[in-house]
Amino acid sequence: MSERGWTDYRLAKEANLSHSTVTNMFSRNNAPTPPTSEAVCKAFAITLAQFFLEGDEDFLDRGAKNTVFKMEFVRTVRYTAVSIVDVQ
Repeated sequence: MSERGWTDYRLAKEANLSHSTVTNMFSRNNAPTPPTSEAVCKAFAITLAQFFLEGDEDFLDRGAKNTVFKMEFVRTVRYTAVSIVDVQ
């Protein structure tokens, strides 16, 4: 975010998310939902695939948290996918 000069507030505005949603992703290290992740990627003009193909290049200026963020997101997506399959 620093490369763009963005704050958490600016990211929230660009992604059309609440400020608390964005700050919780970082300060509490909460895994975002798939729609939230998609909104963040859209704000940065990248795809979810690009996000996951990025190395640990500090995409969101959060160092090691970026890797945790990705891992938690993958767990969330897998859980959601399994839940959808179980319902059908």
